[in-house]
Amino acid sequence: MAHSHDHARRLMRELEPLLPEGAERVLDRPKYWDPRFFELFLEYAEELIYREPRFGLRIAETVLRLGHALPEEENPAGQRERQERLARAHGLVGVAYRVLSLLYEAEAEYRTALRFCRNGGVSRTCRADLLLKLAVLRGWQKRFDEALKIIAEVEGSLTRDKDESWLGRVYATRGAIYVRSCNFSEAVGELSKALGQCRLTRRVEYSATANLAYAVSETDDPRCLEIALGHLKRARQLAGPRRSVEKSTFFWIEGRIFVRRGSTERAEHKYRKALEGFVKFQTPYEIALVSLDLSSLLRFSKRWAELEELAAETYSRFRDLQEDTEALASLKLWLDAAQARTLSIEQISEIKAAFVERMRGQGVPSRAGRRR
Repeated sequence: MAHSHDHARRLMRELEPLLPEGAERVLDRPKYWDPRFFELFLEYAEELIYREPRFGLRIAETVLRLGHALPEEENPAGQRERQERLARAHGLVGVAYRVLSLLYEAEAEYRTALRFCRNGGVSRTCRADLLLKLAVLRGWQKRFDEALKIIAEVEGSLTRDKDESWLGRVYATRGAIYVRSCNFSEAVGELSKALGQCRLTRRVEYSATANLAYAVSETDDPRCLEIALGHLKRARQLAGPRRSVEKSTFFWIEGRIFVRRGSTERAEHKYRKALEGFVKFQTPYEIALVSLDLSSLLRFSKRWAELEELAAETYSRFRDLQEDTEALASLKLWLDAAQARTLSIEQISEIKAAFVERMRGQGVPSRAGRRR
């Protein structure tokens, strides 16, 4: 017999202080082998993925193993529930890989998750959830037309439900794809619809808010920069008091806005706050990209000693965290030019562009993906 919701919550509260190191106990102790606890554990993992991606991947993998460990019921309803649990768990691991820029691994997990959707094996909402996650992955893979086609399919399947939260997620996802494809005016329209017309979950709301801030900050109208800063402030409030990769990204975007406003001291302060967070959570591409942005400010003011130190630390951290020889070679060029004091703003821009390509289009395997 399944646990009550209250009992499952008590188990989750008991486990949470022991995570992530104590995650394996859910596989060893039968009291955790319960569908309601599984739901709470999956929700916890999804939140953690965005806050601390490497820990999030570890917990997501444990969620998947728990999904396999739950006793299987013989009746058709029980079998469908099991299929949906496994579909959601594979989708969760796919999200964790995508957040860590491990796009090949994410693709494999989504492919497995969607196999459970065949022949009506899962609910319509579960399938819609997986498809929207897949659309985001397609955006990271620069397969923008495919992403928009998937989103349109989901929108069509949910139209008759008139569920504002689902429509809001559709608009927010489409807006995110437009941001990634640099169609900023279309992004502003979709994200404004999501935030202005729909009831959103907290996570979707602050993701949409942050994307809207970025899209607005990329327009040519200087007045939009103030609007973007307002959106970012709202996003930080929604994210709560905890430090996270997402909040570090908000600081990074703020830094870019202050650069465009000519407030270089404030920009440097925001970049350093972002870098501090990315170092804490060991996200190698973000460490490199915000360091490259910061190096432009240091180069502009000819603070060579600080620039050399930043480049050396960034090169060392990236080498320790990520097995991407092409990206590392780009960082070595940056480091060598900084040490020779020949580095130009143009070189920094070229190296950053190459890094964005590696981060968003390659899915290079890393140490984080070799534990399985």
